[in-house]
Amino acid sequence: MNVNNSFVIKHALAFNAFFVLNYLAWLIGFQSIAPVIFTGLLIYFCYFAVDSFKFKHALPLLVILYLGLLSLGTVATSWDARSIWLFHAKRIFIDNSIFAQLDDYAIWSHNDYPVIAPLLSASFAKLIGFWNEIFPKASNVFFILPPLLIFYGHINNNRLFTLMVIGIFYIIAKLLLNGYMDGILALYALSTLIIAKYYFYDKQNVGLLFILQSIVLVNIKIEGFFIFAVIIASIFLTKPHITYANLKRYIICLVPIIFWALWKFIVHAHGVVNYIYGGLATNNLISLLDHVKSRFQPDSLLMIFEHTLLFKYYLLLALPLLFYRKIVNVQLDQIIKASLLFFALYWLFLFTVYVLTPHDLYWHLKGSATRTTLPLQLISLWIPILILKNYLSHKG
Repeated sequence: MNVNNSFVIKHALAFNAFFVLNYLAWLIGFQSIAPVIFTGLLIYFCYFAVDSFKFKHALPLLVILYLGLLSLGTVATSWDARSIWLFHAKRIFIDNSIFAQLDDYAIWSHNDYPVIAPLLSASFAKLIGFWNEIFPKASNVFFILPPLLIFYGHINNNRLFTLMVIGIFYIIAKLLLNGYMDGILALYALSTLIIAKYYFYDKQNVGLLFILQSIVLVNIKIEGFFIFAVIIASIFLTKPHITYANLKRYIICLVPIIFWALWKFIVHAHGVVNYIYGGLATNNLISLLDHVKSRFQPDSLLMIFEHTLLFKYYLLLALPLLFYRKIVNVQLDQIIKASLLFFALYWLFLFTVYVLTPHDLYWHLKGSATRTTLPLQLISLWIPILILKNYLSHKG
């Protein structure tokens, strides 16, 4: 990040540190200090607000304040928000344990899902001393701030950042506020890719931010781990030359993987099974092969393509790529290459998920594809903004 470097890195790192610290406090049984951690988060947010106006970097703050007011003014009514994320947070708050959902009560609530976001909601509830359907949900807004700061620092242009925010509102819309995790996951996917670019390509001193950002990413939803793997693959394949120094940077990727593996081990130890994996596990190899073969029929393939790729307005946003060299008159830079590779690899991951799903394909696509493709949609917004940024910088 060539400008706003210290401002962006300092605050993005600090907010992610609060999220991870809160997670660790609950994990090791120190949940009694959760209200203190959340109080510290609120105090730091006030400091961030002062710092934002002091250094004239108030746009991310204003966006968060706007989202916070909207979140406080709405009740969670969507099924996933009430029956999964807020339900898990409520159980954690009432049982005073991070493992509350692992008794596998209400199996339809996906008890194997990670809990870093519900834990922050539970900490907020512990601070105010009671549970309701508004205040705990509003804590999710804090997770939006680090990605916004990273976008702001990388774009380094108020008008382009405003355009990015408008695009985010248009694409993700109410999923930022209604208690779902998909919008937050998409923001963390793209912002972690950006930090990985600075860490692996530019060798900037953002290692701690990359670690914390990645820990949060893999603990937002199950897809977070696969997104993290796609990010690392995209970075590696874009610049595959490995030196000893580079290898040390890749080794650091083990830290978020350990966090992810620890939660998976705990879930497995409690006998909680993911509904997709569980469905597949009931099939023998021949049944599984027959199942996959049935999904490679033209009707099924067309259905997957239609819901994940075709007829999506966001594909039009990638058209500037066709004219990139003519517009900018330079080769594609590394972050655009990595973004394109991320798009391809993550779509391949989604394709595999829908091919393997044991559920009715149309039902699964209809209920989830709009949300699971959010990282693809966000990448498709991001690339034209990068092209415009490069055009303006070369023109200037």
